[in-house]
Amino acid sequence: MEENPWATHINEQYLLGISHVLDYIKSEAYRILYNRHAAAGRSGLTVPPKADKSKKASRARS
Repeated sequence: MEENPWATHINEQYLLGISHVLDYIKSEAYRILYNRHAAAGRSGLTVPPKADKSKKASRARS
């Protein structure tokens, strides 16, 4: 969590209440922060590859 740039801002709002977190996420300040980190490539927006589930025992057909 120390490397997450949003954790401190969201945590501050969480201390005030969950409704404050939702309001913060909808706010212009959060949108600007998100876009700034996305443009810098630090947001971690890359989606991890999905695991191959074709070999799962529950998917085996008799």
